[in-house]
Formats: sequence, C-alpha cells, structure tokens
Amino acid sequence: MAAREFQLFAEQLTMIVDVSELEARADVLMQAVLSPPSQIDRLVTAILWARTVVSIVDHFHPTKQVEYCRCRAVADSAIKRLLALESGPEHVRAWLHEFRAMYSVGHPLCAACSAARMIRADPARHWKIEDMTQVLSVSAARLANAFRVEFGLTAHEYIEVVRLCHALPLLAQGVKVEAVAHDVGYSSKRNFYEMFEKWLRMTPKGLMHLDRRRRESLAASLNHLVLKACTFSPGVTSLRQWA
Repeated sequence: MAAREFQLFAEQLTMIVDVSELEARADVLMQAVLSPPSQIDRLVTAILWARTVVSIVDHFHPTKQVEYCRCRAVADSAIKRLLALESGPEHVRAWLHEFRAMYSVGHPLCAACSAARMIRADPARHWKIEDMTQVLSVSAARLANAFRVEFGLTAHEYIEVVRLCHALPLLAQGVKVEAVAHDVGYSSKRNFYEMFEKWLRMTPKGLMHLDRRRRESLAASLNHLVLKACTFSPGVTSLRQWA
C-alpha cells in the first residue's frame, strides 16, 4: 500500500466517534498493509503507524480535556516501539485492544451514549424507554434529559435518525421502499414515509433525484448526528437544511 493511500485510509479512523468500532475498522487497514520489503520501507511504515496512533489518541481526547490520562501513556509506549522498529501491525492491533479497554474505563459513556450504542446495534427493534432504563439502571427522566443534552433529540427522535442512517444506503442500492421500511423497523410503508418526510422533507424517490455528492453529504450529516459522543464538543447539524 502506497504511503498516500495508507495516510488517507488511516485518516478514516479519526472519523470514528465510538471507540467500540475502532478495532474492526482498523483491522481493514491492517489487512491492506503489505509486509515492507526493505528496511527503508519498514521505517516509513513505522512512521505512518506512529502517526496513526497519535491521531487516534488525539481524536478521542478533545482539547478541552487537558489532563494526561493512562490512554496517552500506553500510546507513548507503543509509538516508541514502532519507531524503534521493534513492533508492527500485530502490536498495533494489541495496542488498539488495550486502548479501547482503557478508554472505556477512563472515559465512561454517559447514559444517553450508552443507550445510543444499544439502539445503533439493533435499530429495527421496537425500543421502549423502559428497556434501556432497566439495562442502564437510570430513571426515565434522567435518560430523557441526557438524550436532549448530548444529542439535542428525544430518544424517539434518535431512533428515527438511526433508522434513516440504515435506510439511505439501502435505498441507494435500489432496494424497494417496502423492504427498506421493514428492515429498519417499520411495519408499514406509510409510517416510514412519514418519518422520512419529517426529517428530510422529501420522499425516498425525491432523495434519489439528488446528485451523489449531496446524498453523501446528507448521509454524513446523519452520521454526525447519531454518532456524536458525549466526550466531543456539542454541535448538532440540522438535517432540515437539505429540504
């Protein structure tokens, strides 16, 4: 893999806002990186991996969090081994696993972000607020308030937007609206249309009339909205700007 391709791929890792997704996404990069054929290639690859480690750590530690935590200490050790050519992709994989575990302990998710992760894992489920409060051991009022604070949405609205995120790529692939509606959790096409028009002020057919760049920008806005983690700076992009 060329250095430029490596850099572009690695930059995608810093677009992730849920640390639980980091290892799976990084594994794709690892599989694409060939064994360096020469010493100079090993050095270049090591530098690229080190930069990737730094970018990941910085990404998950916003500037407003100035304290030096154990996540950074572990990263410093990994970087030193990489630049000394003492480790490779397999050690980066081990570091990612350790980083995820340490980050999850040192930077626990708030109630809303924990519930949001549950919803994203199974968007088609008929979610009830009681289902989430029982798992998270929080009151319904506290969870509802946390959703408004972290996402600017109610839990019900969050579920709708997550379902939209899953629906857009299916529609782009030409899957019939009825099938898409069922796949993302709606028992009728009418309910799906109502949700779709509520957020986007257009029908699924209208969406397909948009050019590719605009559809991709819309999808990015949706993902930003649903994946915004509580450790990141607030700021929710309005979807209705696309009407």
